[in-house]
Amino acid sequence: MRKIIMVRVERFDIDDCRNKINEIVHLYTEYLNEYPAKTTKSKHGVMGPIAKILKKVKTGKYDAGALIGEALRVHDMNEKTHRYISNNARVALEQGTEIIVWLCKKIPATAVDKVIEQIDHKIYYALRKKTLLYFETIRQEFIEFLKAKYSGVNDLSKAWGDKKFASFEQVKYPSKNAGSKSSNPTYRQDADDFWVAKKSEPEYEED
Repeated sequence: MRKIIMVRVERFDIDDCRNKINEIVHLYTEYLNEYPAKTTKSKHGVMGPIAKILKKVKTGKYDAGALIGEALRVHDMNEKTHRYISNNARVALEQGTEIIVWLCKKIPATAVDKVIEQIDHKIYYALRKKTLLYFETIRQEFIEFLKAKYSGVNDLSKAWGDKKFASFEQVKYPSKNAGSKSSNPTYRQDADDFWVAKKSEPEYEED
């Protein structure tokens, strides 16, 4: 008669490490707030070096030093950083990586994917929320710019020709890409004049 082999399944509750997850998200978001994303059109583009860390930490084959080193290499390869990272951003990157490596070793191997997935989604949400708030702030500034130039929404509709507005609130974010694709020269000029008045280029572009 064969002996029955009993396998003890380790019980895991993700709520037990919720504080550590949130701490990692906070630190990585703090770093990424200073990292100029190459593009906002993909999650990997937005999350930059952190995407690399989250992919490799799951394997358990890398220590914190190796992951931080690769992250800094990816950071330096982004021309927008000019190979610069502030002390606060570096410390946040290091601390977040040290904690995530520790956490992946502490929790059951079967739970690692689930925990990393949560961290991934939470970071992406925080970054996208920041971007969307930026779009809305600029849109409202553009509306105020147009209100100062045009006597009313009918005047705006007439000037832009191919666009009919019931209110200024229907005006969209003045994307430079949208401006270049518009057939109406007045709209393109208004968008250009707005950015010149701000004396800056768009921090983000709409997808």
